Amino acid sequence: MLNSANAVANYFLERAWDEGIELTPMKLLKLVYIAHGWYLAVYGGQPLLQERIQAWPYGPVIGDLYQQFKRFGNRPIDDHAYEFDGKFHERPKVALEDSEARAVLDHVWQAYKDYSAYQLSDMTHREGTPWHRVKEAHNGALPRNAVIPDTWIHAHYRDLGLAAKAAQDAHASVDAAAVDRPPVEARVADAADAAV
Repeated sequence: MLNSANAVANYFLERAWDEGIELTPMKLLKLVYIAHGWYLAVYGGQPLLQERIQAWPYGPVIGDLYQQFKRFGNRPIDDHAYEFDGKFHERPKVALEDSEARAVLDHVWQAYKDYSAYQLSDMTHREGTPWHRVKEAHNGALPRNAVIPDTWIHAHYRDLGLAAKAAQDAHASVDAAAVDRPPVEARVADAADAAV
């Protein structure tokens, strides 16, 4: 089931407010993008979002979502995202019956909530990421509204999950007391596997 980026954003905002965690627009945009990537990976390329991800000079962005929250600047967001249905402004939500989306969102939230906006940004800007590939394809000069193909996002997060699983399997023989938390990608991949 496709969701609007606003609905996914509201899901993360409500989780953050419940837990007393502040979300800036940059952190929220990265969480929504990362959730879309993991959903693509877990569900064989099926998208979470109805919107396309764009490659902007400072990273992957969902344009409408950026517009919703740019008024907050670097400050914590204290309002929901809204959509206009022609008569009323409504607050979109991820449907209760969309258990697949909710499971991935929960796992992404648990795995990434403690990272700063800048750490999440760094994760999405690294060499080889879909955003970096689009930037390279345009010789560093991104055209306005350049789209990051879902196929690239899917492959990237699928590969992150596979690499994390392999690393985790390689360390399986190490004494559990000596192993710190597994990489965030492995935690999401494990949780997503359990949800499927």
